[in-house]
Amino acid sequence: MSQVLTFDEAKQFLRITASTLYRLVQNGVVPASKVGGQWRFKQERLEGWLSDQEVKFKDRNLKKEASGV
Repeated sequence: MSQVLTFDEAKQFLRITASTLYRLVQNGVVPASKVGGQWRFKQERLEGWLSDQEVKFKDRNLKKEASGV
C-alpha cells in the first residue's frame, strides 16, 4: 500500500514551496485528494508524476535539438 502524505510532507518530498504545491494542486497538475478539508497525497502517485515530468522535459529538449534551437 502506498504511503499517504500530508501537504507539508508532500511539499518536503517534492522539495518545493507551499505556494508552488498549492498552485499545482489547484490547477490539477499534481495528483491529490482532499480529505476532511485537508490535502492528501499518495507518495507512489507523486513519484509517478515526477517520472512523467522528467520524460516531458527530456522530450522537449530533444525536439529543440532536432530543430537546431
